Amino acid sequence: MLATPYPQQPGAIVIKLNKAGTDKMIAWTKDMASQKDRIAMVLDGVVINAPVVYKVPLRDNFIIEELCEPGEVNCLIAALMNPYEMPVVIDDKKTAIMNKLRSIVIPRIDLEDVSLEEAVHFFRLRAAELDIKELDPTLKGINIVIRQTRPGVDGKGGHEFGRINLKLENIPLAKAFAAVAEHTGAVFTVDDFAV
Repeated sequence: MLATPYPQQPGAIVIKLNKAGTDKMIAWTKDMASQKDRIAMVLDGVVINAPVVYKVPLRDNFIIEELCEPGEVNCLIAALMNPYEMPVVIDDKKTAIMNKLRSIVIPRIDLEDVSLEEAVHFFRLRAAELDIKELDPTLKGINIVIRQTRPGVDGKGGHEFGRINLKLENIPLAKAFAAVAEHTGAVFTVDDFAV
């Protein structure tokens, strides 16, 4: 197997398999549902990536995309190319949140003229409902925090987020948050405890 950055698309990796790897990949992915099922990459019992399969079956050459975090491309390449030789440092809390952002898929989003606060409430509820991999009920879903800049002494400088009109289907939380950020002028980031 060879894993390299995909030069035409930042945040993406090209995977090239040999004949034996290609045969296994075809067997593993031939019965998957395109744009719905995922392949989990597990290293030392930890899911390091779980991309959606867009074209089935996967063959000798395919792309893993949506690697948005700084260093994520190089970290995944290192893990895939040298799983036993290259120590991979994983920030468990942040990685857990990133995995949820990629793996929780909302079947339908229909937001019409809602505030950012209302959208966040919707995402909190849906993330908790759809977080089927989390067995601990107290850890289901994702913590989402809205941080707004405060107006200065003169009353200027605060930020009003735009209203949201969004209709999407079968979309991972990460992409849904990116769409909301685009509509409102907000920025979403991930830390150890929340989005």
